[in-house]
Amino acid sequence: MSPVALMVDSYGSLNAVSLETTSAIGWQGPVAVGTATLVPGSPVAVFQQSATVFTALMVDQDGMLNSASLDTSSATGWQGPVAVGTATLVPGSPVTVIPQASAVFAALMVDRGGTLNVATLDTSAGTGWKGPVGVGNARLFPGSRIASAM
Repeated sequence: MSPVALMVDSYGSLNAVSLETTSAIGWQGPVAVGTATLVPGSPVAVFQQSATVFTALMVDQDGMLNSASLDTSSATGWQGPVAVGTATLVPGSPVTVIPQASAVFAALMVDRGGTLNVATLDTSAGTGWKGPVGVGNARLFPGSRIASAM
């Protein structure tokens, strides 16, 4: 698979660029992905959920967690982004993804009230993302970045 980079443009659209490594063509794109409206310049968290599937998470302009995916074994390109759950987060806030087990991932983010939220994905269950839901009672800075030690 060729390297891919994702970014949010100045209009709030998710964009992908890819590097053609089999020729001298170089980077291709950026090409808009989906129709979700994000916060211009907001961060995008990308992780590899299986040998051929990559997932991107970002928080849209309404504070909803969104997910987009790419299956490199098909020619469909990036799919999404689509909203995940109903929690209201800080628009454009960062998402930190942590692998919990071989097929289980957690996405962590801080909501508007300063509560830590977690969404989980168990790829072996095939049920998609669960959450995000609040965790604990500590009050954090709304929309703050979460660092992973894994």
